[in-house]
Amino acid sequence: MSRFSHLAWFVLAAAMLAGCPETTSCPEGQRYFGAECVPGLDGGHDGAQEPIDAGPDAGPCAGECDLDHCDVSSGRCLECLGDDECTNASAPVCSVGECGDCTTDDQCSRLGLHECHEGGCVDCTPETEEAVCPPAFVCDPADGSCSETAVRGMVGACGACIADSHCGEGFDCVPMNYMGTPRDGGYCLRRLSLGCSRPYSVPIAGRRTLSGKTGEMYCGIDEAVTTCEAVLVFGEDCPSGLATDCTSAPGAVCGTVAGIANTCTYACADNLQCPMLRTCPDASDYCGGPS
Repeated sequence: MSRFSHLAWFVLAAAMLAGCPETTSCPEGQRYFGAECVPGLDGGHDGAQEPIDAGPDAGPCAGECDLDHCDVSSGRCLECLGDDECTNASAPVCSVGECGDCTTDDQCSRLGLHECHEGGCVDCTPETEEAVCPPAFVCDPADGSCSETAVRGMVGACGACIADSHCGEGFDCVPMNYMGTPRDGGYCLRRLSLGCSRPYSVPIAGRRTLSGKTGEMYCGIDEAVTTCEAVLVFGEDCPSGLATDCTSAPGAVCGTVAGIANTCTYACADNLQCPMLRTCPDASDYCGGPS
């Protein structure tokens, strides 16, 4: 074999191993050969990858790749050639030309993140927040980042939360519904095993907390008729006589409570669903309403 032939085979082999940059179709009258466009027609094939056609050679990937690379040897468009090209934390590792899951914490360090969790790189998890996050701050399990505002243990019953640790002792951050529709985020509910108190007297089960806990029952509210937001504004004024004055809380009612008109309250089914010293009269069907 001549010296020229050796050189040509070396160049082609290198291209096949490393892949080539983004490719475009060869100009009219040229064909793809040896990782470049050369004079002549393709003889009916595009880079030996496409069926017979009458047009100019489109190269091994049949034209310009939507992804970043064209693998000459397989005629396949590749997303990546190495991990450095995978910059999305949810798919940080290059495998067989595609960005995908991580398997070790070390694969996340180049992204400035600490852990590989369920195939993606994150800054923290609920289990590591105390070691990784700034003192007293919560790890948000929604994106695996340390919150800059949510402080551990600061949210009480029915308050909005982002993680179990955001709630006070004995409470978890539980997803809730209203009239069958899921609410955004979660709400701090007390574990039923610790005992319930009014107005949180409706057992809630079968929920996975925002931090991933399962198997608990919680002291909740009647999700068919009201929301935590409505329960928390009970007793506030609604001067216009409209429920929208009650911070627009879904399920809120503007009614007469203990003889005081234009007061925020909420629908109920029994006395235990109402705050202490307030009843759920059949005549009004809302807490503290007229009998």
